Amino acid sequence: MSRSSFSLRRSVPTVLIAGGLLVATATGGATAALVITGKDIKNDSVTSADIKDGSLKKKDLTAGAITKLAGTPGPVGPAGPAGVRGPSGAAGAPGVSAYEIVRFSKSATDNKAEVTLSCPAGKKVMGATSFWETSWAGTSQLSFENNTTVIARGTTPETADRLVVNLTCAAAS
Repeated sequence: MSRSSFSLRRSVPTVLIAGGLLVATATGGATAALVITGKDIKNDSVTSADIKDGSLKKKDLTAGAITKLAGTPGPVGPAGPAGVRGPSGAAGAPGVSAYEIVRFSKSATDNKAEVTLSCPAGKKVMGATSFWETSWAGTSQLSFENNTTVIARGTTPETADRLVVNLTCAAAS
């Protein structure tokens, strides 16, 4: 065997082994990065020097950490200028004015009574009530004849009772 063939035979395996080691070394860091997880890192072993500046986002922090980083608020600034006046609103619904209660009572005749009561001129009935002054057992009924007049009819077991009618009247537009 010649000397050149001997050195060639020895150098081929050496080159292959060296090349394999070179590839393994070059990809070893990337492989380690894919294999290491948070479970593999010992608690409190990562420091600020290990974290790239500007790489943490608010979503990476706990609520308590965000609160501690907030600091104290500064003083209140001066009030801004007054804004432009807005447009006028639409006209409101018609209202009620000149509210008045008209009250009338009438004695029972044969344990019955009927009262017709009207609001003053220019006013309309907004509501009405009727009751017997003495008897809780008496009954009364209201009939609204139109928007200004109410008729109250009732019966009572008491002979000396009075039927009372309250009419709520107001000027409504």
